[in-house]
Amino acid sequence: MNRNIGSVLVLSKGFPPTNGGVESYSKSIADEYQRLGVSVKVLTAKKSKTAFLSTPYEVETVVSGYQIVNFFQFIAMLLTFRFRRERYDFIHATTWRVALPAVLVFPHTTCFVTAHGNEILVKGILQRIMKWTLGRVFLILCVSDYTKNLVLQRCSGLNSKLLSVHNGLTVDCSNDDFHNKWVSRPDYIKVFSVCRHEKRKNLISAVYAFKYVVEGAEYKIAGDGPQTAQLSSVICDPNERIDRVKMLGRVSDIQLRELYAESHIFLHPQKEDVLGGDVEGFGLVVADAMAMECVPIAGNNGGTKELISDGFNGILLDDCDPSEIARCLNELIQNYTRAREMAVAARQYAVSNFSWRKHVQEILESIEAAI
Repeated sequence: MNRNIGSVLVLSKGFPPTNGGVESYSKSIADEYQRLGVSVKVLTAKKSKTAFLSTPYEVETVVSGYQIVNFFQFIAMLLTFRFRRERYDFIHATTWRVALPAVLVFPHTTCFVTAHGNEILVKGILQRIMKWTLGRVFLILCVSDYTKNLVLQRCSGLNSKLLSVHNGLTVDCSNDDFHNKWVSRPDYIKVFSVCRHEKRKNLISAVYAFKYVVEGAEYKIAGDGPQTAQLSSVICDPNERIDRVKMLGRVSDIQLRELYAESHIFLHPQKEDVLGGDVEGFGLVVADAMAMECVPIAGNNGGTKELISDGFNGILLDDCDPSEIARCLNELIQNYTRAREMAVAARQYAVSNFSWRKHVQEILESIEAAI
């Protein structure tokens, strides 16, 4: 690493234990910078009663609230940093919204921003503000080619600033205990989903699919969200006769790893809603599941389709309706050998291609090339 790159200020809308893709992303890249010898400071928003996990770097906070309130809070904190004469070799804003205060307060510091997906789909005045902000950063790091294309569609003329690099993994897959699930065919093939329970994730269709799934499979769903109550009512409705489906609610990181480790199939039948501003920019839970030797079944859309080679290391669904989901599940349940081969291929692809070290090194190399 170039000796000129010694410190980074990471800006984030949230930080663990707050749940969310951007929050997990922020901690993952901060941790990796630290491991690579870069001095890290994090500025983030948090709910007043939450306590952060212990970190080897400094974390300063503002109280999470309305976006306009957080904007002025970030401005105030960054002005405080300037008043203290703090200097950073570069600033990594994990969304364009938190990049805006940075380019205003530190206009001469190299700043780049990560583009994930949904936050790019703003309209009206926010789209103009986003384009102005992105036009003033050094680099726009896109977590998939899909996200890169979204940026180009929304903000023309930024081609030279765009770099596409996949995310790393958030699950610890160094312990190979999960291999045991494929040693011999179990009594039940275990199917698993974890995500925010919202319409686009399409879990209602996944639950209904189990009306048509052959015997020999069970389905567990972790997480919560706006559709949690509806999911529970469908599962418990005696008229639907849907059994072998269990709601787990929110789970800890340790429990999540255990669920990945025991599951044979990871079900993520997401849909795309570009007009509604809701897409899958990458699919971090899908990547984690693949690394834990689960066969991924996912919607053929968003950045997720870049993770899966259909029929080789997973299955991509064009029509994520209950009958199509059930058909794919039944094929895998009835062909255990094929499912096991796909799971092994998924694991090999994930550990070879999804790395926070690679993600961060691409950033540093881009900066070094410009110094």
